[in-house]
Amino acid sequence: MAVLIDTSVLIEYERRRLDLERHLAQRREEAFFLSLVTASELLHGVHRATQSDVRAKCSAVVEALLERFPLLPIDLATV
Repeated sequence: MAVLIDTSVLIEYERRRLDLERHLAQRREEAFFLSLVTASELLHGVHRATQSDVRAKCSAVVEALLERFPLLPIDLATV
């Protein structure tokens, strides 16, 4: 089975209010993915950051998440 990680979960992780590693460890046999919408929402959040230090921190977190979790493509042929 696969798990699609929602943006709200990743924002809580970025804000250090969620132990993502603990949650992932509880579901070791499952594959984890991000949707293209989640990726774009995270990148939009980086773009909206007005302070350069906050932007740099957010960007590093988002880039690490995008490297770690594969993106699920949108297949319009099946919609």
